[in-house]
Amino acid sequence: MSAPAMPATTRRTLHYFWLVTRSHFGLFAGLVVSTLAYVALLSYANPYLMSMVVDQVSANPVAADEVFAAFGPFALALVAVNVLGQAASKLQDYCMYRLQIAASYNLATMSFDALCNQSMSFHSNRFGGTLVSQTSKFMSAYQLILETLSFPFLPVLCSVVFTCAVLIPRVPVYVAVLMVLLAVYACVSYYMYKRILGLNEKAASAQNQLSGELSDSVANILAVKTYGREDYERALFDEANRCVVERDNRRMRASLTRGIVTACIAVVIMSAVTVFIIGGNAWYGITPGTLVLMFTYTYTVTNQFNFINNGLQKMNRAFGDASGMTQVLDEPRLVADLPGAPDLRVSNGEIDFRDIGFWYTDGSATTRVFEDFNLHIAPGERVGLVGMSGAGKTTLTKLLLRLSDIQE
Repeated sequence: MSAPAMPATTRRTLHYFWLVTRSHFGLFAGLVVSTLAYVALLSYANPYLMSMVVDQVSANPVAADEVFAAFGPFALALVAVNVLGQAASKLQDYCMYRLQIAASYNLATMSFDALCNQSMSFHSNRFGGTLVSQTSKFMSAYQLILETLSFPFLPVLCSVVFTCAVLIPRVPVYVAVLMVLLAVYACVSYYMYKRILGLNEKAASAQNQLSGELSDSVANILAVKTYGREDYERALFDEANRCVVERDNRRMRASLTRGIVTACIAVVIMSAVTVFIIGGNAWYGITPGTLVLMFTYTYTVTNQFNFINNGLQKMNRAFGDASGMTQVLDEPRLVADLPGAPDLRVSNGEIDFRDIGFWYTDGSATTRVFEDFNLHIAPGERVGLVGMSGAGKTTLTKLLLRLSDIQE
């Protein structure tokens, strides 16, 4: 059975997030490099130096008065590794904060522009509270994805590379077995992750509906109480709340299933390393220092693969939260300039409508309001619009303010 394709909304979310990241690529590159340096130095260089000390102690015991002469260079190297590793950690924090601040500004501006440039009919068909909630979740989703990329995904990549680079020359058979097991782990996690993506979009949609119901009921509470509609609004809220609970339960069951499966694979991996460590010296002549590296590196990379499970869960939630605003950003603009339209320049303050046509559509029904309509208002002239209800007075104002757009 093939894994389900990535939802189109998720691909579009990645597109918008990449546009923002690309505009601050220097900070993003600094974040990636500092993260890899931090993991390489503190998680891999430290154990590597210690394994060299263990091998030297095992091969040639050192007298008490020769300790500093024999191991001084190792001690200095360990100090240097830790200083550089901590410096890389602080650079990672700096790049992360700066990128989150800059990207949040860009995403907020992008969302604001998209909402302000939509037509009146767009806003008439949506809860204002839902749009506010979607904007907030869109911004926080980017921050969550960025944090998840920094930990655990980049550390996992670094772990696999360094584990192979250090251990392949010493224990190639062990590395081959370990990589096969890790590949199985990664494939299973990714397959189950893609299956949960659709559940997350549905859960996020339900949560947005719930927040919209709550926001609009509270904002219009005077009207609700005036007309005695408390029970009606409570029923709408309760229905939305039950939908959230149902969809969250589905997502929870899918996430727990994925966690149980990947946990079983992690147990198999640690069982394999236990066998190699117990018999490694007797069967293959593996040195004590290499055995220390095998256990330390395998434990590190396995733990980070376990964190991938949590990382994928965060990614699921982030893409689900961002899906609402992504759909808004993809919404076609009902009020838009034609290609090549010149910028509006107001010189004399005249208002001119020339041979315009406009109509409303409701399913297959069409209500024509203006046909070949002309209007000229001179600068400083005051004009009153008089007509029956539905004659087009409000529509004319909407067209003038570009809250709606003409069809002809």
